[in-house]
Amino acid sequence: MLIYIITLFLIAIFSLYPYMNNNTSQSRRIYLYLSFTIMTFILGLRGKMVGEDTQHYLHIFKNAANVKWLDMIRSAGMRTGYYTDEYGYTDTIENGFLIIAKVVHWFTDNGQIFLFLVAAATCILFAKFIYDNCKKVVFPTYIFLCESMFMIAFNGARQILAAAVAVQAYTYLKNRKWKKAIFIILIASLIHNVALICFALFPIMMIEPKKEFRSFKYAMIATIAAPFGIVLAQAIVTKLFPRYIAYFSSNFWTNHLGGISILWSIEFILIMVCYVKHFKVENSFRNSCLVLVYLTCELMGLRITMFSRVGWFFRPYLMVFLPGCKNYFTKRTWQLIQSTLVILLTLLYFSYARTPARLYTFFWQ
Repeated sequence: MLIYIITLFLIAIFSLYPYMNNNTSQSRRIYLYLSFTIMTFILGLRGKMVGEDTQHYLHIFKNAANVKWLDMIRSAGMRTGYYTDEYGYTDTIENGFLIIAKVVHWFTDNGQIFLFLVAAATCILFAKFIYDNCKKVVFPTYIFLCESMFMIAFNGARQILAAAVAVQAYTYLKNRKWKKAIFIILIASLIHNVALICFALFPIMMIEPKKEFRSFKYAMIATIAAPFGIVLAQAIVTKLFPRYIAYFSSNFWTNHLGGISILWSIEFILIMVCYVKHFKVENSFRNSCLVLVYLTCELMGLRITMFSRVGWFFRPYLMVFLPGCKNYFTKRTWQLIQSTLVILLTLLYFSYARTPARLYTFFWQ
């Protein structure tokens, strides 16, 4: 637990730098560099027992050396078998992630270096997303650290790396660079197939400003109808991605929401504030829709785990949505809202940190 407290404290101290330097471009870059470097080292130097799937990723890396490039070219779809157990079952992994592992093998067979490089790539890409899309970088960084994206990287390292790649499409779509956005999402899907869901950004980002208010009504209808689409989604996943069938057979209604339900409620209320005020702040319609998709996935994820995993690809947009809500409130009101969010995020951070799987040890211990 101490390592997480130190991390939070250091990132809080670093935030003084852009504040004292009038939030200049250089001060934002330095803050992001310092903050995400700390997070990279915490993720990259973790022991194999830290995080539910860390040993699994080390296993993938070890066996990737035995996979032939020709087998990857011949493989059907976007996955290749990398390991066959004693019972003849062959496990597969996305080709993009397998390529990363094989390229690292050109230089070293040390699995810890592989984990570190995956962590570094993830943090660099999220830092870039914040710098490209946020005028102030401290609050978005705090959201990344505390809301769960940082903690998810201990467990779903492959999926959060894919999300870090896919989120770059947002910047291209804002600038109407459609082909580059398509390319980015396809690259992300080679790391984790579920990244294909990010093509949902296109219809949202293509809506003209004058049609935003009316279009949001349809987004709300879709949100209400989404839970009823679970049966259809199950049929599609069963046919196209049988590997993920297990996600549809798990019932998690007995889970307790806890404090995160308060956070979700605040996020939904902020979305409705943006709607009532006709999305007068630039990009607030887009960000509201993306966060609405995230919340919908999380609610459906209470019943079926798969949807919560899909929500991971829309979770990063909280980093642009929440800070962007500032312009809808008076200074004093926003200070109260932001303070409440910071308290909730801090409690959530320590809640994740206290789980047995996050009991931190360095790899050499």
